[in-house]
Amino acid sequence: MRLYQINKGKLSKIKEEPFKLERDLQKLVEENLDTLLGLQVIKSEFAIQDRRFDTLTYDPEDKSFVIIEYKRDRNSSVIDQGYTYLNLLIDHKEAAVLEMNNRFKKNLTINDIEWEQTKIIFISSSFTDFQQGALNQGMPIELVEIKRHGNDLISVTSIQKAKNSLKSSGQNSSALEKVDKEIKNYTEEDHLSKVPEEI
Repeated sequence: MRLYQINKGKLSKIKEEPFKLERDLQKLVEENLDTLLGLQVIKSEFAIQDRRFDTLTYDPEDKSFVIIEYKRDRNSSVIDQGYTYLNLLIDHKEAAVLEMNNRFKKNLTINDIEWEQTKIIFISSSFTDFQQGALNQGMPIELVEIKRHGNDLISVTSIQKAKNSLKSSGQNSSALEKVDKEIKNYTEEDHLSKVPEEI
Protein backbone atom coordinates (compact mmCIF):
# COMPACT_ATOMS: atom_id res chain seq x y z
CA MET A 1 0.00 0.00 0.00
CA ARG A 2 1.32 3.43 -0.93
CA LEU A 3 0.15 6.53 0.94
CA TYR A 4 0.10 10.03 -0.52
CA GLN A 5 -0.63 13.44 0.90
CA ILE A 6 -2.53 16.06 -1.11
CA ASN A 7 -0.94 19.49 -1.04
CA LYS A 8 -2.51 22.13 -3.34
CA GLY A 9 -3.72 19.45 -5.75
CA LYS A 10 -0.36 17.67 -5.94
CA LEU A 11 0.36 14.26 -4.44
CA SER A 12 3.51 13.62 -2.44
CA LYS A 13 4.38 10.12 -1.30
CA ILE A 14 4.46 9.49 2.45
CA LYS A 15 7.45 7.29 3.26
CA GLU A 16 7.25 4.24 5.47
CA GLU A 17 9.07 4.56 8.80
CA PRO A 18 9.55 0.92 9.89
CA PHE A 19 9.37 -0.09 13.53
CA LYS A 20 12.92 -0.41 14.85
CA LEU A 21 12.02 -3.03 17.44
CA GLU A 22 9.37 -5.73 17.60
CA ARG A 23 8.57 -4.45 21.10
CA ASP A 24 7.59 -1.02 19.66
CA LEU A 25 5.02 -2.69 17.41
CA GLN A 26 3.75 -4.82 20.31
CA LYS A 27 3.36 -1.78 22.58
CA LEU A 28 1.44 0.18 19.93
CA VAL A 29 -0.91 -2.74 19.23
CA GLU A 30 -1.54 -3.58 22.90
CA GLU A 31 -2.35 0.05 23.76
CA ASN A 32 -4.82 0.24 20.84
CA LEU A 33 -6.07 -3.34 20.63
CA ASP A 34 -9.76 -2.51 20.96
CA THR A 35 -9.55 0.10 18.18
CA LEU A 36 -7.44 -2.06 15.86
CA LEU A 37 -8.97 -5.53 16.33
CA GLY A 38 -11.83 -5.25 18.83
CA LEU A 39 -9.92 -7.36 21.37
CA GLN A 40 -9.07 -6.98 25.07
CA VAL A 41 -5.54 -7.55 26.39
CA ILE A 42 -5.39 -10.22 29.07
CA LYS A 43 -1.62 -10.42 29.46
CA SER A 44 1.53 -9.44 27.63
CA GLU A 45 4.19 -12.18 27.50
CA PHE A 46 1.82 -14.89 28.81
CA ALA A 47 3.81 -18.05 29.63
CA ILE A 48 2.63 -21.66 29.52
CA GLN A 49 5.28 -24.29 30.22
CA ASP A 50 8.41 -23.19 28.34
CA ARG A 51 6.54 -21.11 25.72
CA ARG A 52 5.62 -17.45 25.86
CA PHE A 53 2.77 -15.88 23.85
CA ASP A 54 3.52 -12.26 22.92
CA THR A 55 -0.03 -11.18 23.82
CA LEU A 56 -2.96 -13.23 25.11
CA THR A 57 -6.26 -11.49 24.34
CA TYR A 58 -9.99 -12.03 24.64
CA ASP A 59 -12.60 -11.46 21.94
CA PRO A 60 -15.76 -10.34 23.79
CA GLU A 61 -17.89 -10.72 20.67
CA ASP A 62 -16.93 -14.36 20.03
CA LYS A 63 -16.27 -15.12 23.75
CA SER A 64 -12.95 -16.69 22.79
CA PHE A 65 -9.22 -16.33 23.25
CA VAL A 66 -6.94 -14.89 20.59
CA ILE A 67 -3.17 -15.25 20.69
CA ILE A 68 -1.19 -12.45 19.03
CA GLU A 69 2.40 -12.92 17.86
CA TYR A 70 4.54 -10.14 16.38
CA LYS A 71 7.06 -10.91 13.63
CA ARG A 72 10.17 -9.15 12.43
CA ASP A 73 11.68 -12.18 10.70
CA ARG A 74 9.91 -12.63 7.38
CA ASN A 75 11.36 -16.13 6.94
CA SER A 76 9.82 -17.74 10.02
CA SER A 77 6.98 -20.25 9.71
CA VAL A 78 3.65 -19.00 10.96
CA ILE A 79 1.97 -22.40 10.53
CA ASP A 80 4.29 -24.35 12.84
CA GLN A 81 4.28 -21.71 15.55
CA GLY A 82 0.55 -21.09 15.17
CA TYR A 83 -0.43 -24.71 15.67
CA THR A 84 2.06 -25.22 18.48
CA TYR A 85 0.60 -22.26 20.40
CA LEU A 86 -3.03 -23.16 19.68
CA ASN A 87 -2.39 -26.73 20.81
CA LEU A 88 -0.68 -25.48 23.98
CA LEU A 89 -3.59 -23.17 24.81
CA ILE A 90 -6.12 -25.98 24.30
CA ASP A 91 -4.06 -28.26 26.60
CA HIS A 92 -3.94 -25.56 29.31
CA LYS A 93 -7.38 -23.97 29.14
CA GLU A 94 -7.58 -23.47 32.88
CA ALA A 95 -4.40 -21.31 32.93
CA ALA A 96 -5.85 -18.91 30.35
CA VAL A 97 -9.25 -18.71 32.09
CA LEU A 98 -7.57 -18.10 35.46
CA GLU A 99 -5.45 -15.31 33.99
CA MET A 100 -8.53 -13.70 32.44
CA ASN A 101 -10.49 -13.96 35.69
CA ASN A 102 -7.64 -12.28 37.56
CA ARG A 103 -7.30 -9.53 34.94
CA PHE A 104 -10.99 -8.66 34.60
CA LYS A 105 -12.20 -9.69 38.08
CA LYS A 106 -14.58 -12.28 36.65
CA ASN A 107 -15.56 -15.75 37.72
CA LEU A 108 -15.68 -17.61 34.41
CA THR A 109 -15.17 -21.33 33.94
CA ILE A 110 -13.71 -23.26 31.03
CA ASN A 111 -17.28 -23.90 29.79
CA ASP A 112 -17.94 -20.14 29.45
CA ILE A 113 -15.38 -19.85 26.63
CA GLU A 114 -16.16 -20.58 22.97
CA TRP A 115 -13.03 -22.67 22.40
CA GLU A 116 -13.97 -23.48 18.83
CA GLN A 117 -13.53 -19.77 17.98
CA THR A 118 -9.94 -19.65 19.28
CA LYS A 119 -7.35 -18.36 16.80
CA ILE A 120 -3.91 -16.82 16.46
CA ILE A 121 -3.09 -13.54 14.72
CA PHE A 122 0.40 -12.81 13.43
CA ILE A 123 1.22 -9.11 13.10
CA SER A 124 4.13 -7.82 11.04
CA SER A 125 5.03 -4.98 8.72
CA SER A 126 5.03 -7.51 5.85
CA PHE A 127 4.61 -11.21 5.12
CA THR A 128 6.22 -13.34 2.41
CA ASP A 129 4.25 -14.98 -0.37
CA PHE A 130 5.02 -18.34 1.29
CA GLN A 131 3.55 -17.21 4.60
CA GLN A 132 0.45 -15.88 2.87
CA GLY A 133 0.10 -18.94 0.63
CA ALA A 134 0.38 -21.34 3.54
CA LEU A 135 -2.95 -20.08 4.89
CA ASN A 136 -5.04 -20.83 1.81
CA GLN A 137 -6.67 -23.80 3.54
CA GLY A 138 -8.77 -21.62 5.85
CA MET A 139 -6.84 -22.28 9.05
CA PRO A 140 -7.57 -20.54 12.40
CA ILE A 141 -4.62 -18.26 11.70
CA GLU A 142 -4.78 -14.66 10.48
CA LEU A 143 -2.10 -12.32 9.18
CA VAL A 144 -2.29 -8.57 9.77
CA GLU A 145 0.18 -6.09 8.33
CA ILE A 146 0.73 -2.90 10.31
CA LYS A 147 3.01 -0.24 8.85
CA ARG A 148 4.12 3.06 10.30
CA HIS A 149 4.47 6.02 7.94
CA GLY A 150 5.54 9.64 8.18
CA ASN A 151 3.06 12.23 9.50
CA ASP A 152 2.18 9.80 12.35
CA LEU A 153 0.13 7.56 10.06
CA ILE A 154 -0.46 3.84 10.58
CA SER A 155 -1.87 1.49 7.95
CA VAL A 156 -3.54 -1.80 8.88
CA THR A 157 -4.23 -4.53 6.32
CA SER A 158 -5.78 -7.91 7.07
CA ILE A 159 -4.02 -10.39 4.76
CA GLN A 160 -5.89 -13.58 5.59
CA LYS A 161 -9.14 -14.13 7.41
CA ALA A 162 -9.70 -17.50 9.03
CA LYS A 163 -12.49 -19.08 6.98
CA ASN A 164 -13.42 -22.62 7.92
CA SER A 165 -12.51 -25.79 9.68
CA LEU A 166 -9.21 -27.52 9.04
CA LYS A 167 -10.84 -30.79 8.06
CA SER A 168 -10.23 -30.13 4.36
CA SER A 169 -6.57 -29.16 4.75
CA GLY A 170 -5.24 -32.69 4.25
CA GLN A 171 -2.80 -32.37 7.17
CA ASN A 172 -2.79 -35.39 9.50
CA SER A 173 -0.48 -34.63 12.41
CA SER A 174 -1.92 -35.18 15.88
CA ALA A 175 -1.38 -31.50 16.80
CA LEU A 176 -3.41 -30.37 13.77
CA GLU A 177 -6.14 -32.88 14.50
CA LYS A 178 -6.39 -31.78 18.14
CA VAL A 179 -6.68 -28.12 17.17
CA ASP A 180 -9.15 -28.94 14.39
CA LYS A 181 -11.29 -30.97 16.78
CA GLU A 182 -11.50 -28.07 19.21
CA ILE A 183 -11.67 -25.02 16.92
CA LYS A 184 -14.20 -24.12 14.23
CA ASN A 185 -14.03 -20.89 12.29
CA TYR A 186 -17.58 -19.84 11.53
CA THR A 187 -18.56 -18.43 8.16
CA GLU A 188 -21.23 -15.83 7.56
CA GLU A 189 -23.53 -18.64 6.39
CA ASP A 190 -23.11 -20.45 9.73
CA HIS A 191 -24.34 -17.36 11.58
CA LEU A 192 -27.18 -16.65 9.17
CA SER A 193 -28.46 -20.24 9.37
CA LYS A 194 -29.37 -19.63 13.06
CA VAL A 195 -31.41 -16.49 12.37
CA PRO A 196 -35.17 -16.62 11.64
CA GLU A 197 -35.90 -16.00 7.97
CA GLU A 198 -37.93 -12.83 8.60
CA ILE A 199 -34.86 -11.17 10.15
